Amino acid sequence: MLKATRNLFIGNLDHNVSEVELRRAFEKYGIIEEVVIKRPARGQGGAYAFLKFQNLDMAHRAKVAMSGRVVGRNPIKIGYGKANPSTRLWVGGLGPSTSLAALAREFDRFGSIRTIDYVKGDSFAYIQYETILRFCLIIITDFSGRQITR
Repeated sequence: MLKATRNLFIGNLDHNVSEVELRRAFEKYGIIEEVVIKRPARGQGGAYAFLKFQNLDMAHRAKVAMSGRVVGRNPIKIGYGKANPSTRLWVGGLGPSTSLAALAREFDRFGSIRTIDYVKGDSFAYIQYETILRFCLIIITDFSGRQITR
């Protein structure tokens, strides 16, 4: 069993399923960044797809709500896809007083930051690092319940 990721594997799809049809079925659970549909040759198995959501929460909601539902003519099977290494970090649970400077101060210890995509007052931010190596250190750091302000 794969660990939860923002990538979903959608199996048992009708061979003629379209990207529009998949987006329509799943977009109510969150922002879909990418849809890849694979159609093996007839007799080699059914069509399947990979949907990449903007974050893990969105993917999880979609997986729970859509497992076993019919898309097209078939009940679909959903699992988590493999994670793709990335230098982009999603940070959620930010308070209204969080500042761009505070985010930079808190997260620059994990590596050189390329950009921070944050609008004051939003509850989330995206931090883009220069490289993935130091970025991986964040995985073992617990930020639960810590306030990042000013």
